[in-house]
Amino acid sequence: MRRNYVGLYGVSTAIFAYSQVFWISVMMLAFCGAGDTISSILRSTINQMSTPDELRGRMSSINSIFTSSGPQLGQFESGLVAAWLGGIVRIDRRAGNSRHSSARRDRLPASPAITHFASFKIDYGVVPITDRSKSKNVKKGCFFDRLVLAPAVVIYFTLSSLVVRAAALEKVNASYGAISGSMAQTWVAKEARLYEKYGLDLNLVYISGGPRSIMSLIGGSVQFVNHSGMPALEAYQRGADTALIASPLNQLEHSLVVQKNITSAEQLRGKILGMSTPGSLTDILLREGFRLNGISDKEVTILPVGDLGARLSGLQTGRVHGVIIAGIQTLTASKMGFKTLIDYSKLPLEIAGSGILVRRSYVGKNPDITIKFLKAWIEGLYLFKAKPDFALNVLKKYVATQDNEVLSTIYRLYKEKLMNKPTPTARVAKSMLYLLSRSSPEVAGVNPEGFIEPRFINELESSGFFEEMNQKYGK
Repeated sequence: MRRNYVGLYGVSTAIFAYSQVFWISVMMLAFCGAGDTISSILRSTINQMSTPDELRGRMSSINSIFTSSGPQLGQFESGLVAAWLGGIVRIDRRAGNSRHSSARRDRLPASPAITHFASFKIDYGVVPITDRSKSKNVKKGCFFDRLVLAPAVVIYFTLSSLVVRAAALEKVNASYGAISGSMAQTWVAKEARLYEKYGLDLNLVYISGGPRSIMSLIGGSVQFVNHSGMPALEAYQRGADTALIASPLNQLEHSLVVQKNITSAEQLRGKILGMSTPGSLTDILLREGFRLNGISDKEVTILPVGDLGARLSGLQTGRVHGVIIAGIQTLTASKMGFKTLIDYSKLPLEIAGSGILVRRSYVGKNPDITIKFLKAWIEGLYLFKAKPDFALNVLKKYVATQDNEVLSTIYRLYKEKLMNKPTPTARVAKSMLYLLSRSSPEVAGVNPEGFIEPRFINELESSGFFEEMNQKYGK
């Protein structure tokens, strides 16, 4: 039905352009107005009824951009074309002549109205149609104007397309919580503009420490967090609606690195040891490492030092006797001569070391945005593995090191560790709950399956997304 009214509008406009009878022209104007009005009402009704409630405001905002700027863009285009090609052709356009012969003056419709209008001399180049010599002079006079207008036309429409594209992107905020290769897919997806490919305008920020990351998530500052699942699980058992929707790394990558003169766990008693922040994964792992080696956490001093770089700096300056670190810092510490006392990757523990954490309330209201984010993030993982040169350049930027040996080691390590299909499992959640129960016995009765949300990854699998990625990048 809507197409019929659009057709009525177009046909009425064409007849009006060629009409030389007053009452027919008035009738066609009436038909134009009626067709346009009814079509506009139908479009508005369809948009409102077919748009989900949570997206209606955004749809209306984008629609208003087009409805308010569309006519002005059309008028501006007509003016540019008229100035570019000359006034005579502009008269032909206004007369409704859409044939290719519009560029030839001797084929203009022999309409009295056009002949009369074209007989006026106007400053911007309208000359009598029959005066071919003057027409040629006008064309020569307009040459330099056209040289100026050409780049203006290109710049205008380029900027317009960028503005429209930006308006169509969904704005979301995401964070990553460590300077580690386990975050590589997030960085690669950002640098390869994959989020934009899937319709997202992503603002990516670094937030050190699990508790701070989860506070930002619960507070609404960010919608997606790339971090270990432990702090989000702890928030979940306290009543928050946090959930794990993807987990490509289900093993620990941490190490307890100590000063050169410490050769056994027994020598840790009475020493100062550093972690990131109280209640973080590093805090929990540090205490679990002590327990497994028969040391009470009351026999040592545990000091919150900060992020990975700050911990390594504290070890260098002698402020602490040992720190728990991960990723690039483990290799860097080894090259500096420090000793790895506990390698947590060898312990019988499973943990979501680099998952995507969300709030159920957000993903429940925004499933489309969640799917778009996961598509970009997962394709970033495939791209990381398939294009090592690009991946190494991204690592160099985010890890902030020029040491090619370190970068290559990180790449090889996480190329093997990161799983292409990051389905979260209840088994991993149970393992994390076990770790939490060591310091918080009240979490023992928490149902871990309530923290896991695999439906988005399952939806991508059933839609053939992973098969598409395998074909594009290889398994």
